[in-house]
Amino acid sequence: MSDEKQEPQLMALLTEVVKQFSDYDPPRLRKDGDIVIPLDAVLKNRRRIKILAEAFSE
Repeated sequence: MSDEKQEPQLMALLTEVVKQFSDYDPPRLRKDGDIVIPLDAVLKNRRRIKILAEAFSE
């Protein structure tokens, strides 16, 4: 199966799987062919703030 045929099918399947995990945004296909499944932006910011707070409290 060629990449052109596999990518849409893979993205559709990944999208359905990721819908079951509310902490993640839908997958994206980057220009270089990599697939990214990003963590929800709000959660990502909370984790960054927590890490920074822990670093400053040490």
